Amino acid sequence: MFDIALFGAGRIGRIHARNVVAHPALRLKYLVDPAQGAAELAEQTGAALVAPSQAFNDSSIAGINPGADASGSRGRVLREAD
Repeated sequence: MFDIALFGAGRIGRIHARNVVAHPALRLKYLVDPAQGAAELAEQTGAALVAPSQAFNDSSIAGINPGADASGSRGRVLREAD
């Protein structure tokens, strides 16, 4: 089982969350998004809603999924990693 952290709970983030949850070898451990709707998605998926630093500093995380459109996600995730 691989633990995943998902950044973003918008339209694309919700798609990624459903895909991670449906995969038998993955567990959505963390959801990172300050928006109000993020708590609902975290509850639906069993993920913990956390600050970026917690997701980046957890050595059990096997992958970071930028759940946003490609135009802005890389920069946002890298900024939050600083």
